[in-house]
Amino acid sequence: LGVEHRRSIVSIPGAGWLILDDLAGRGLHNLESFLHLGPGISAAVEEGRVELAPLGWNLLPFGLTKRPTVLSDYHSPSPGHNEPSETLLMAALRTLPCRCGYFLGPLPADRLTWDSPDRLRIESPLRSITVDLNDLNEGGCALAGSGL
Repeated sequence: LGVEHRRSIVSIPGAGWLILDDLAGRGLHNLESFLHLGPGISAAVEEGRVELAPLGWNLLPFGLTKRPTVLSDYHSPSPGHNEPSETLLMAALRTLPCRCGYFLGPLPADRLTWDSPDRLRIESPLRSITVDLNDLNEGGCALAGSGL
């Protein structure tokens, strides 16, 4: 396929996790990202976000432009034992190179806003952070704000 994938996971204390997937290559590709949820966790797709119950956590995908889909799945805690669970499918048709991913955290939806398609504003009790996701050529993302 000629695609190179690199995943970065950034912990933002008091706010949550930023998962960044950088894809290098050329041409148009169908991208899929799967998040397997544990038993008892359910995903509700809202406008621009996914709420994870009963955790009360929110997931905000970026660069994955198709509406997320919740799939019925199974969790196998041990051989021969299956428990119902859900898997969240996030997808897009994108030209490479590109960056996509999601923010996942325990903040209410009104504390997470997009300043632009590439700038996420996170207002946590401990800090106020702006995440600039546009820095693909530098191999990272820029975090700016108070309490970093």
